[in-house]
Amino acid sequence: MYRKININMDRKSEKRTSFKRLANNRVNRVLKDLNLVGNLSNSQNYSYSEKDIKVIFKAIDSELSIAKSRFNAVLNRKNSIKIK
Repeated sequence: MYRKININMDRKSEKRTSFKRLANNRVNRVLKDLNLVGNLSNSQNYSYSEKDIKVIFKAIDSELSIAKSRFNAVLNRKNSIKIK
């Protein structure tokens, strides 16, 4: 029984390590890309309309909401009960 608990703890530790590594990489990439999107606001280099900006940020806001809801769904599931 001790060995099974130890294996589960090792797996949990591996999953946490993977999450941290991937989250850091992916969030940093998103932040970098958002900065690049912000660079598009330079009207000396680019021409855009208010409609263009609305389309861009609607898409970004939509994807961000979807990502947040996926995390919230997982967290909310853990607050429920299970009758056995």
